[in-house]
Parts: sequence; C-alpha cells; structure tokens
Amino acid sequence: MKKTLLTLLAIFSLIGFTNCDKKIIPNSDGMPNPAGQYASEMGYKVENNTGDVTFPDGSKCNIWSFFEGKCGQEWSYSMKYCGADSVRSRDSQSKEVPCQSPYSSKVAVAYFPDDSIACDHKLFNERSCGEPGE
Repeated sequence: MKKTLLTLLAIFSLIGFTNCDKKIIPNSDGMPNPAGQYASEMGYKVENNTGDVTFPDGSKCNIWSFFEGKCGQEWSYSMKYCGADSVRSRDSQSKEVPCQSPYSSKVAVAYFPDDSIACDHKLFNERSCGEPGE
C-alpha cells in the first residue's frame, strides 16, 4: 500500500513538473481556460497566481475581462491585426452581436471603419487576419 502511494505521488509530481512551462490557467475541469489561452497565444504574459494578463506596455487586467473586451481593447486581436476601430464588451444575447460565446455571457465585439462588426474571439480562432506575432 505504501509503495503504491509513493508510486502515485511520484507520477503526479512528474506530471506537474512537465507542465511548469505552460502559461494557460486550467479550468476546474482541467481543460485550458479559453481566456488564458487567448492572452497567451497573443503573446502576452499570463500570471497564473493572479489571473492577470500583462501587456507589452506593462499595463494589466484580468484575463476574463480582457477576453470579454472590458479592458485591454487596444491589445485585442481585432485591433492589432484586423484594423478594428474599437472593441467593446457586449452581452452575447444581444441582437446586435453576431456570435455567442460558450464560455461567457459577454463577448468582445470589434467595430470596423466600414460599420461592420465581428466577434473578436471568432476572428482570432479563425486567424482571419493573420497569425499573432506576424
């Protein structure tokens, strides 16, 4: 029994150490947190202990607030890569919003010069305007 417990402890320790370099905060179900994944894939520093994202200018905000378009709008995919004029947080059930998020009731909506709108996370997931970092 003691040997089995020590073996399990060793296995779980190894699993934990192999994931030390991950910047993505897992959800309670062990799946990657989409807000953390978005911020991380955009190249921003995600702080696991606080749930904050740090932008290149040193400013910070909560990863979910960033994902929902409540802060850091100028660092969003739509603003950096797609030429959006602005990004605003909107209720995903609103008639004006062209998509819904399975993760949150709020979504970041990008507004473009031609008066079109799109959801930031959808543009990002499709890499509609290029790969981050290009």
